[in-house]
Amino acid sequence: MIKVELNKKFKRDVMKFSFELNTNRIVVFGPSGCGKTTLLRMLCGACEPDSGCIVINDKCLYFSSDSVNIPVYKRNIGYLPQESALFPNMTIRKNILYGVNASGAALDEKRFNHLIEKLQIEAKLDEYPATLSGGQKQRAALARTLMVNPSLLLMDEPFTALDSPIRNCLRDIVVDFADDENIPLIFVSHNLEDCYSVGKEIVVMDNGRIVEFGKANEILERPKFYRTAKLFDYRNIWDIERISEDGLVSLKNGLNISVQDKWDDSYKYLCIRPEKIRLMNNDKDISSNAKNLFNGDIIEDHGRGAYRSLVFVSNSCHKFEINISETYMKKTNLGRGSKAVISIDDEALILCK
Repeated sequence: MIKVELNKKFKRDVMKFSFELNTNRIVVFGPSGCGKTTLLRMLCGACEPDSGCIVINDKCLYFSSDSVNIPVYKRNIGYLPQESALFPNMTIRKNILYGVNASGAALDEKRFNHLIEKLQIEAKLDEYPATLSGGQKQRAALARTLMVNPSLLLMDEPFTALDSPIRNCLRDIVVDFADDENIPLIFVSHNLEDCYSVGKEIVVMDNGRIVEFGKANEILERPKFYRTAKLFDYRNIWDIERISEDGLVSLKNGLNISVQDKWDDSYKYLCIRPEKIRLMNNDKDISSNAKNLFNGDIIEDHGRGAYRSLVFVSNSCHKFEINISETYMKKTNLGRGSKAVISIDDEALILCK
């Protein structure tokens, strides 16, 4: 269990962090500059908050009201930054064992051998950091962090600069370690893929504030707030004018869409992810239970590798951004200038505050 209530004032900004989570894998998600690294630095003790508390697994690390502030070296927290921060004058072996030697603890050779084998750096132990690739350096830094059996593992976008296959491999290894050894993990990222792959729970941040937090699948699929939807790349976000009793949403742009979601006056926006909109050639492809149908034209078509990014304009002059797989586009022979029909199912429609 992790409970955080923290306030930190800078010259121009006041950051406020408040959340309580109960799983061992947490992703802190948000854009660059929103305060993610500051949060991690306060958790590990490198930056002192102005007020609040930090409780991890029933152990209080910081509580301003009672003047509790456990120093960095006593918190037993592993921290892996964006850069490996290996000591350039030490071999990889000495780098990995640095924390163990500094603490005066006995070397656990079984754990050491397990880590270097799992991270595939056995052949690099007698080399120096300058001779290693970026991925190898991060493997060594991760081994050094895990060698001290941390009670909490903090990771600050550690694999951002690595190639995709290496990044995915290391991310999977970290997840396995967190689960196998039951190490609480807080993984900072601005990559949506990390949210899906790492997080059991998510903390969404923006501009020095917690926007929302909770179970990963619930927040990713049904965000409660407009700011979260925008951060999660919901391209189609519209202001709501009113919602009728039968669930018809009237938008300020003049568009009307039927929803089955529970609603009240607190909802201000209707949001749809671009890949949730179905695109078809014509009315013949539409199933009998299809909802929210719009005829129109594809006016933009941009290749994005495995998918295509489209702009569709309905006959009523309303614009929709749509992501469709490259395979489907070739199958239907649709493209820029094509007439088409879109359908939006109930589960694709998200009402946000």
